[in-house]
Amino acid sequence: MGFDTMEKKCSQCNNRFECKSSPDCWCMSNPKIRREEITDDDCLCRECLLKRYADLLIGS
Repeated sequence: MGFDTMEKKCSQCNNRFECKSSPDCWCMSNPKIRREEITDDDCLCRECLLKRYADLLIGS
């Protein structure tokens, strides 16, 4: 089964980033966030995803 690499735009900061859409994508190494904790329409870039984790951990 092949996976495509897509260029996406972060729904938080509008920066462009690559999404592998596969189990070896960079985001898969991060802890999972429950869907109800994500309010964005699409994927987040690495920086915004890490900020989201930090916000969840400190309760912001």
